[in-house]
Amino acid sequence: MTRSERSVLWVGSLGHALCHIATLVLAQVVVEAGRSLAIAPSRMGPVVALAPFLMGLFAVPAGALGDRFGLRRVYRIYLAALAGGGLLAALAPNATVFLVAVALIGVATAFHHPVALAWLGEALPTQRARALGIHGFVGHFGSTLAPFLVLLLAQQVGWRHAYSVIAVAATVLLCVLLAARASAGELAAATARQARGRAPLPWLLVLRPALLVALLAMVANGLIHQGFLSTWTAMVRAHVGAQPAAPPTAPSLAPLAERIGALLPEGGSAVAVAGALATFVLAFGSLGELLGGRLARRGGSLRTYAVMNALSAAGLAVAAVASGGLLLAGGALFAFCHFGTQPLENELIARRIDARVRGLAYGFKFVVTFALGSVATTPVVHGWQRHGFAPVLWALVGITLSGVATTLLVHWRERAAQRASSGTT
Repeated sequence: MTRSERSVLWVGSLGHALCHIATLVLAQVVVEAGRSLAIAPSRMGPVVALAPFLMGLFAVPAGALGDRFGLRRVYRIYLAALAGGGLLAALAPNATVFLVAVALIGVATAFHHPVALAWLGEALPTQRARALGIHGFVGHFGSTLAPFLVLLLAQQVGWRHAYSVIAVAATVLLCVLLAARASAGELAAATARQARGRAPLPWLLVLRPALLVALLAMVANGLIHQGFLSTWTAMVRAHVGAQPAAPPTAPSLAPLAERIGALLPEGGSAVAVAGALATFVLAFGSLGELLGGRLARRGGSLRTYAVMNALSAAGLAVAAVASGGLLLAGGALFAFCHFGTQPLENELIARRIDARVRGLAYGFKFVVTFALGSVATTPVVHGWQRHGFAPVLWALVGITLSGVATTLLVHWRERAAQRASSGTT
């Protein structure tokens, strides 16, 4: 791997981590942010859902812009807009300005996934599957570290400074990208793009039945992704005793939290310990990303994708009924299997779509997973605030199993079509 290829890989991967931290900040500090901005608790669900919704909604135009004007150039827009949104959120004097900042962050993050995934394939064409696996592994640390880092910052210097960190990090990555040279793969793609001139993109290549049915199978994954991430930290905080729950949740993790707190300086607050426990469980998703990347390199199939999702449903079911260590084990099983499906999704799309419209294809995927997935955020937040966490988790189990059934149906139909095709030849 050349130096220019490594720069693309690490800027794209760290930008992935930053993307998830930016959209998850508010879910970690729902209570503190609502109180500070004078937003009623009943209205916080839509506010939390705003950034993920816009991230999915604008993914298709973002991918199309990358295909048209160059993936590296459009990725700079993502980093610059994210830095501006983070700074505005940190300095917002009232709820209205803060909502504008959250909306800007949502639109900015829409540019990451469709552009970065296509960019990695373009810049590292011979190592695409490996690059997608590393991108997922590093990026998952954004989801993993968000609970701990955000809650730690909220406790030490105020929750707004999480957005300050996002602004600074995005600015640093933008400077690195501006200084880095294009890889051989990027130069070849740029030459081909110039040769095509202003010819319209063959976007109809995206409308392949094989891709459309695969996207249908991914709808459920998007719903449970947003639903789980909007629930998990609050659930751990309630079980630690660092946050009230309605109906009341027994603090089954309190003994473990006390032992961990005793090891930390000055005993450690319940909020910080809850953040550490939530982060510990989500860290298993990074291992799942590695497994998913390996399965993708070996030709991961829809059947493998279905098995991983079925195991993630089992993890949610355990978390819904268990307490103490088993509660954390269920969350860890879910995180490992659920996040392990993401490299599989990305490789399944890459194998089915022409490189000229791959950014657009990834855009469709993230409309499905983030824009439609964000629909789950408001009922999920309202659900655990009013009825507790177990009903929410059981609802997510049902959604997951519906996705498994859809995936297997698609898999069997494709196998039948392949057998029919081989029979006619």
